[in-house]
Amino acid sequence: MYPSASPGTTALRTLDADDVTGAQSLYGADVPVLDSVSPTAGFAGGGQTMTLTGQNFAAQGFSVWVAGQLASDITWVSPTQVTCTVPAAGTAVGLVTVAVCSAGVCDDLLGAYTYETLQAVDDTPARGAITRIDLAAPIFTGDPYLAMVSLGTTGIPLASLYSPSDPRVLPLAVDDLLLGALTTGGAPHFFNLSGTLNGFGRAYLYFAVPSNPSLAGTSVHFAAVTIDGAAMSGVSSVSNRETLVIQ
Repeated sequence: MYPSASPGTTALRTLDADDVTGAQSLYGADVPVLDSVSPTAGFAGGGQTMTLTGQNFAAQGFSVWVAGQLASDITWVSPTQVTCTVPAAGTAVGLVTVAVCSAGVCDDLLGAYTYETLQAVDDTPARGAITRIDLAAPIFTGDPYLAMVSLGTTGIPLASLYSPSDPRVLPLAVDDLLLGALTTGGAPHFFNLSGTLNGFGRAYLYFAVPSNPSLAGTSVHFAAVTIDGAAMSGVSSVSNRETLVIQ
């Protein structure tokens, strides 16, 4: 940014901030490019640490957006990598878009991240303990929900039950044999498997793990749907499958 320099001069190499701004206004700033994110899925409640990989990530003035929600704690690692904290889901669950922006220019990666609606607080519960499974579907606040529990992972296409054009699959079937087997003295070990999402679109399910030693190593699978008579098949959302392994 000098009209001339003496041979061998190195002190004038560094560009000041106004030099960078001027060059960008004339020729355009490097456009950020987002190639991938890791992990590619997490609970709709947010809070996960995401690593983004790409090109031309600016050290300043750089932002990350997940399904239109601004991520926090953005940490610049290099021009090809940043980390951030994933925000809670707003009006979207399932596959969502992740975007990176710099100097007013953004790059979107469609379907790069999945907001999962079911998460176990402890996915390896001890026998005799009580563990909680959180359901979060903020867009479906006030909808009734129904949770399913099974020892197997066989799914059921909604098209085979309700609307023939519905492409969704229930990740589990209600396992009445399991519900009966995990009952001691007539007292159930599952609580709040049905109800209504609260004002934040949340519900909390509980599993009181039997103390039976023979259950060690057993996998118990959970899934849930939210219900709306106006939605296709009467189902407004289908959760992911969450697996707990009894210790």
